[in-house]
Amino acid sequence: MAEYEFQGEWLVSLPPKHQVLFLTALSHSLTIAGRDSYFPQTEELEHPTHLRRINEIQHRVAACTYELLVNLSTESFQRSIARLVLDQSDHKLLANMQWAWRTAKERVSTDADIAAPNHMNLANSSETLWVGALSDDDCIRFMVLLAHGLTIGQRVLCYDRNVEGVKQLNQVSHQVAGLLVDHFNGRTRPLFEPFFFKLTDAQARIQGDQAWAYAKSHFDA
Repeated sequence: MAEYEFQGEWLVSLPPKHQVLFLTALSHSLTIAGRDSYFPQTEELEHPTHLRRINEIQHRVAACTYELLVNLSTESFQRSIARLVLDQSDHKLLANMQWAWRTAKERVSTDADIAAPNHMNLANSSETLWVGALSDDDCIRFMVLLAHGLTIGQRVLCYDRNVEGVKQLNQVSHQVAGLLVDHFNGRTRPLFEPFFFKLTDAQARIQGDQAWAYAKSHFDA
């Protein structure tokens, strides 16, 4: 059995709440792995193919997380995540993906209960108040959809070769994934609107706002 097959079976064997926690932790780790694609202290990409690959993985991980939350996920899709992450021919990318998987796995303990999430401590604005009015389950779904939308924004800016914008959206994705992990562990931190994520790049700001609108559209009447 290949390693990704073994890990796929492990993922399927987890209780649903632990599956969601693992996938959100994996999303968080992948945003860090993506930073290895940049030349340090420059606006250039050292490994653009790696970044595009990681973006696609993040996109699928977010989709699998959302399907779990709405009880639409299948075991075959869950197993495919392990292969998508761990079946890499490029040794450098494989090392980064193995690190991301291992780091996420360390966040999950099947022997401990996951604390029930609490409402976020939100800033006083129309959008954040709207999020604050969501139920706990809907708040989690909103953040997962936001993470999913951000992967699309990164893809657009990567196509446009806007490295700074990609970096900024990757940082937002990192913060959203971190919020989700903390949320499941019963710890809360403020959830800010996209412009609070310090999106100074104009294109990144547009993509961040679109990701927010995309996530919100699933809840508007």
